Amino acid sequence: MGRYRGGHRKNKQWWKKKKNDNSSSHHGMPEADSMLVEKYLSMYRTKAFALLNTPESKQHEQSHLGVEKPYTVGSHIFPALTNEICRQPYIDLPDSLTGKERKHIHALCCMLDLYHCGAGSNAESDDPNAKKRRIVVSIFANGLANVPNIESPHNDNDSFPSRKCRPWYNCASSALKSDLCRLSSKDINQLQSTNGTVNNSYVQRIVAIEEEKELVSRFAKYPEQSLRTSARRDVSSNDSDAPQIQIDSLDLSGSASADLSRVPTPNKCPWMLVDTVQKFEECVNELMFGLDYKITNPSRVPLLHELAFDLEMYNHSGGEKKTALRTCLIQLTSNVAEKDYVIDPLAPGIWDTVCTHLGPLFSDASVVKIGHGIGGMDTTSLHRDFGIIVVNAFDTHEASAVLANRKKGGLGLASLCRHYGLPSWKEYSELKHMYQASDWSKRPLDAQALEYGRFDVRCLIMLRKLLMRDLVQRDMIGGKNPFNYLMKKGPKEGKRGALSTQSSNAETSTNESVTESSFSREGSMSIESYSQPSSFDEFKDVMHIFDDGNADEDDESADDFVDAKEMPSPTKEQTRILHAMDLPSFHHLMQAMKISNKRCLSLWAGDDEEHVLRHPKLLSMIEQSRTGKGLGRFWSDANHKLFIALTKWRFEVAEREGIDAYEVCSLDFLLHAAYKTPLDRHEMRRFTYFLPELLEDDRLPYCQELQELIASSDAFKLRKQLPLAEMERFDVVFYRDPKRERRLAVLKILLGTATIVGIASILMMRKIRRR
Repeated sequence: MGRYRGGHRKNKQWWKKKKNDNSSSHHGMPEADSMLVEKYLSMYRTKAFALLNTPESKQHEQSHLGVEKPYTVGSHIFPALTNEICRQPYIDLPDSLTGKERKHIHALCCMLDLYHCGAGSNAESDDPNAKKRRIVVSIFANGLANVPNIESPHNDNDSFPSRKCRPWYNCASSALKSDLCRLSSKDINQLQSTNGTVNNSYVQRIVAIEEEKELVSRFAKYPEQSLRTSARRDVSSNDSDAPQIQIDSLDLSGSASADLSRVPTPNKCPWMLVDTVQKFEECVNELMFGLDYKITNPSRVPLLHELAFDLEMYNHSGGEKKTALRTCLIQLTSNVAEKDYVIDPLAPGIWDTVCTHLGPLFSDASVVKIGHGIGGMDTTSLHRDFGIIVVNAFDTHEASAVLANRKKGGLGLASLCRHYGLPSWKEYSELKHMYQASDWSKRPLDAQALEYGRFDVRCLIMLRKLLMRDLVQRDMIGGKNPFNYLMKKGPKEGKRGALSTQSSNAETSTNESVTESSFSREGSMSIESYSQPSSFDEFKDVMHIFDDGNADEDDESADDFVDAKEMPSPTKEQTRILHAMDLPSFHHLMQAMKISNKRCLSLWAGDDEEHVLRHPKLLSMIEQSRTGKGLGRFWSDANHKLFIALTKWRFEVAEREGIDAYEVCSLDFLLHAAYKTPLDRHEMRRFTYFLPELLEDDRLPYCQELQELIASSDAFKLRKQLPLAEMERFDVVFYRDPKRERRLAVLKILLGTATIVGIASILMMRKIRRR
């Protein structure tokens, strides 16, 4: 689910922090501890290689090279570097290391020419033999193959098929470069004037996208134009005199006591997993015309007005780029029927048909698309992966922010559902905690993960109605309103403490329910007795908690509220239905719609590629070579020239494959390749034990191209001239199990003896026969 993160930094004076504070560096490990870990890894490497090249009878003389006792670094205890441990195929580092510390140790192993990878799991397991997440290191090219709980991330069953599911934006760019080069704005205007004469489907879609972007911009500037003022007749009714249904209308009297208590939970609602093209077509028909549309709606009159959507994504660059997000799941539900649809874009044939089937629904201005935090990742991913533009959207996250007069954003979806009385909010929160950051590219999908994905869209349609009601009431209640309600300040019991809203006559009105919400330090809310909030007063009380103690003291408007008990009962003149033509007069509703449509313009621009020359590790290498200190002190101009050549090669490979550059390999990998100049896969595995997919595949020429580019560089020639004492270079060695070698030696002796005895027996038998 996408999240739009606005607002300012919590600490506005962050630049004043001391840069020379060595208590904890940027990688989460103090510099002193980092130096001790580097020394430990160097001792292991030196002793392991020494034992490998020393006869077994003299290996006891190498004891002084290691640490005979456990090695303590901070609160972590590293295993003692005895002869027995260093002869093993690998060693386990402590499982008490944090994620940032493990990442830093991986970087140290790259520079020290050690094979390394992660093993174990962060999840709790009942298996006593299961180990926690840790790092395993080795000097042997095949040493890590002996680790029992390690698996390749490039398994076809649990990795993103990037070469099959190519982003629409990349495919369109490649098609335009080959056919029409790049389109300028003048070309697009010319194509728009000659609509229907272009045969290139990508060009046609680009022209349509420009028109849709223009419409979204108009809705963002004039949100009242996105209101649906047309009316339709209920096709499910056989009565020709049935009343017409207003699409955008708000019944204030009918929705006064509405909440989420009647919204069915995912486990009580039918749903469909769309993993075939046939199911996809059926899904779109049911969304448009209703369930059993062949019987109830044979003329196929569109019934779709409100489409709730959400996306689940996966960062397949290993966290290197936050923009390397690919769509792995699309969840949909609509106003037509109580049924959810979970579309699996990674299923065979689905990815290439998403734009064809869902594009018309998302571009239809007569259908409002409801999402939560759509400007964070959802609209960007839809545009990049499928060429889809969201036209006429309502963002519940932005609406909650406008409702609470907050500049830092609104409530999360789980908290918003909880506030509006969703009975199963605890179950939703637990599923969110378990699966929000999970790897959605893995197949098959977990049943609970699918339930969480359906929770993300289950309440959005009803939430839109509730938020619209409260946004309208906000204008009716606050400031200059026609009802002249009493304004007063609500009590505050601290920035993070419990807050309560009580009326001035609460002592005399003991039979009336009082809503009391208490919040924990993390922002969670516990409600002892819930009563549906009838106005903005109780909702604003909830929003105070998410200020994190940074609310402006002079923000008087955020502290004003109206007590629900002091509001007069509505009269006949006040209980009316607001039609679409009435809604533009309500400022807060228009503001929420304006921001929601503005978020739809958060599209993939393709201009956020990595800045090669400003890569942090490259700058660190250059600084170390300038000062002559650190593991990168031998970085030279030749290495820099090779690094630039490797980045150009990576970009060319990406263009040939139709994928992004970071899908070929990471900049970190190229940086180590330019510094260490490896000539085969075994040496490359010292940087990353599991190589990028394009370099692992023997059927592709890319690994050979990389090796030839390195071998012909000046950095490789310079590396061969460096003295071994200055720049250590270790040969690739393989682990040989001594016990297994002894068994093989005994087996060879037995086989040899048996062969000799057999031959001798045959010869003797021949002599006997001759006699």
